[in-house]
Amino acid sequence: MPTDKWGQGVSYLDRSDKPDLTLMGQNLADGLAGRSVMRFADTATRASIITAPVAGMVTWVGDAARLEWYTGSAWLPIGTDRETMPWTDLQSLGSWGPGFSAGVPAPRMQKTVEAGGTEVWKYEGHIAVASLTPGTGGIATAITFNTGYRPAVERGFMTYATSAGAYAAFTALKANGQLQVAVPTAAGSGTTSVSLDGVRITNPFAT
Repeated sequence: MPTDKWGQGVSYLDRSDKPDLTLMGQNLADGLAGRSVMRFADTATRASIITAPVAGMVTWVGDAARLEWYTGSAWLPIGTDRETMPWTDLQSLGSWGPGFSAGVPAPRMQKTVEAGGTEVWKYEGHIAVASLTPGTGGIATAITFNTGYRPAVERGFMTYATSAGAYAAFTALKANGQLQVAVPTAAGSGTTSVSLDGVRITNPFAT
């Protein structure tokens, strides 16, 4: 049987095929329904009917009033970020520098792709500091990331450090994978942690 000219795999009867209205109708219904926005009362109903979803399928889930698409491995709401690397402890992505280690909560990294296609790296948690010289002369490498977790060019952020109080901290992630930190002179030598909460890099491979 021939298929539609758009390459969507919807088959129909040709003149050389045996006339069969039932088969023709079924081919059209099955072919078009799976490529349209299918409607289900809830996710359980959807799972019972779509037992082998295909990447690109789109459904409406009635009880949640939500439009979702199938990525090839999971159903996700349309318009949300797609996770390409789950939250992962930094210590498994690189090597700590002298005097630095995982704090509480543990520092982690996540990779996502936004709905518009922009890649984003996100960070959270605290890096524990054993000793850090304050001021511009005290820039230190907290961790060196492995290949695959390094931006194309240096990216810098302002976060905060915990000492006798809370102070601003400068953090820079370099193209060689070094995550460098520095605290102001006012923070003194008693800095105990540097926060990564809220740090994010968009388009990490842009130059």
